[in-house]
This record gives sequence, structure tokens and C-alpha cells, in this order.
Amino acid sequence: MGWRSTEVGLNFRIIGMALASAREELETVYTASFITICFSAILMYYIERNAQPKVFKNIGDGIWWTIITFATVGYGDIYPITFLGELLGCIICLVGVTMVAIPIGIISSSFINIVQKKKQNLEKENDSQ
Repeated sequence: MGWRSTEVGLNFRIIGMALASAREELETVYTASFITICFSAILMYYIERNAQPKVFKNIGDGIWWTIITFATVGYGDIYPITFLGELLGCIICLVGVTMVAIPIGIISSSFINIVQKKKQNLEKENDSQ
């Protein structure tokens, strides 16, 4: 049982190293996501507020809709009814999927690079012995 806890600890360290080495790229993606959410929320509010004044009462409702759509959850409690609102909804949904996929790729690539370097170091150590 002792070897498993050591192995799990090593795996968590590798994941931590992967996250640390991808920090700048992840910060860029998350900053872009934040800006996209803010811009889209404001835009959706101004597009839909006249068509649905009881639904899009304020920018907070636009933020709620944008985050839920961006995350591809889509509760259905708030949805656009104008053509421009529906078009923006489609775009935000696609951008949301992309903004989830990009960090996964960045972290995976970083993780693979670290594992390969560790394997190369182990092979060098074994060859030198």
C-alpha cells in the first residue's frame, strides 16, 4: 500500500509542474475568456433589453446568460428571441467550447512534455549505471 501513496504523490507533483509550466498560456486564455464574457454580456443586454425587458432587466442578467451559455450549461431560464441575440448565442456557445478545449490541450501538452523529460532522465541514469 505504501508504494501507491508514493506513486499518487508523484502524479500530483507532475500535474502541479504541468500547471506551473503552462501558467502564462493559461493566464492568457482565462483573460481572453473573461474579456469575452464581459463584452458578450453587455452586448446581449443591449440586443435583447427592448425585446425582453422583463428577462434582460440589467447587465447582470446578461452576465448570467453569458456565463451559462459560455459554459454550455444552458438552463433555459433566459434565452434570446431576436435574430441578433440568437446569433450571438450561437457564437458564444462555440467560443465557450473552444475556451474549455484550449486549456485542456495546453495542460495535456505540458504534462506530456514533463513525463517525457522524466523518462529521458531515468533512461540516462540507467544508462550511466
